[in-house]
Amino acid sequence: MSKQLSAHAAWAELSDGLYLAKGRCPATIAKHLDQCLGKPVQVLDAGCGTGAVLAAWPREIDRTGFDRDSGLVEHAAQRTQPGLRFVVGTFAEPPAGSFQSVLALFAALQYVLDDEARRQAVLALQSRVTRGGTMAIELGPDPDTMHPPVAIWTRWRTAEGQWWMRRAMATLKDQTLAIKFEFHRGGPASPVVHCDTHLIRPVRRDWWIAQFPPPLWTVRFDHIPGGGPLLIASRA
Repeated sequence: MSKQLSAHAAWAELSDGLYLAKGRCPATIAKHLDQCLGKPVQVLDAGCGTGAVLAAWPREIDRTGFDRDSGLVEHAAQRTQPGLRFVVGTFAEPPAGSFQSVLALFAALQYVLDDEARRQAVLALQSRVTRGGTMAIELGPDPDTMHPPVAIWTRWRTAEGQWWMRRAMATLKDQTLAIKFEFHRGGPASPVVHCDTHLIRPVRRDWWIAQFPPPLWTVRFDHIPGGGPLLIASRA
């Protein structure tokens, strides 16, 4: 890993166990996406994080994941498979190319707090969708944090037998959710090992629909297994 890591990248190695404990199995999510998106042969994952979903794809297809966090990309790049690559990039300047499906999971686009900047990000990602392709956006915030200020605890055990707990606490201010994550090695009384805060903007569903005007786009809704609503926009 990089010498200087973001708070998110610092706990990347714990993410697989955490998401399994939350019911977000990458293999289940990848299989569901592959089916509901019509078995695409080129996929771009925007804000890919640790790359777990792309790495769990049920077929060997061309998969590109990008994230602005170089520490996360470095972690994701350890998942070596044919047709799988991870690069540093931003929503405003995604990797070049055309893809049958473009993904934005884990409410990634809602980390863009400004409406106009988010709209420009959606446009940039739309430009990477080939004709007849799809764009899939998981809408958030995370169900765990929809009722602030209730603290949500998640407990899991690593392959080495170490127990971990994560506390998620959200507060709402100026239409933005500040979600503070604290990671404890052992039980809730043990010291905090990692601490991370995410800022997420809740966005109305009609705002998302307005970004995909007909007749160029057709919008439908699905659901991520263990996660949030999934907007699927098909390009004409």
